[in-house]
Amino acid sequence: MNILLIDDETVCGELARENVKHEFDNVELEQALTCEAGIKALKLGSFDVLILDLNLKCSIDGFECLKIVREAWPNLPIVILTGSWSEERREECLNAGADYYVMKGSVNQILGIGIRTAIEKRKAALSGDCFVEERRKKLSDMRGNIGTRRFHGSHS
Repeated sequence: MNILLIDDETVCGELARENVKHEFDNVELEQALTCEAGIKALKLGSFDVLILDLNLKCSIDGFECLKIVREAWPNLPIVILTGSWSEERREECLNAGADYYVMKGSVNQILGIGIRTAIEKRKAALSGDCFVEERRKKLSDMRGNIGTRRFHGSHS
């Protein structure tokens, strides 16, 4: 599995890399530090999933980047990774085309669940299956119950 992470913090990239390697076999994670670099990587590469930091501190923020990527790559699973939780922002991201919303600092399994759910949701959308939306809601509820746990070594 090839994953692109767009996050302007290299330490977050290392944490994400560690977590996805723990959750998946044969996974490669490439990090782009800006939306522009991420779009260039998407054009040149072949990625199975995009993990996108919502709080990019560059000329194109994470939410705008989400909209650009969703329009250009409608079938790419997108997981939002953010350091600040907001139910309103979460809904905005899901409505704009994100497939899952993960809080930085959540336990390792949450990122894995987010990636798996995003892939499932995009596959189901292609086949017309509506089961995934129901599953996403259940997983979101689960996330709320365990979202206070943190990555090992993370203080965010």
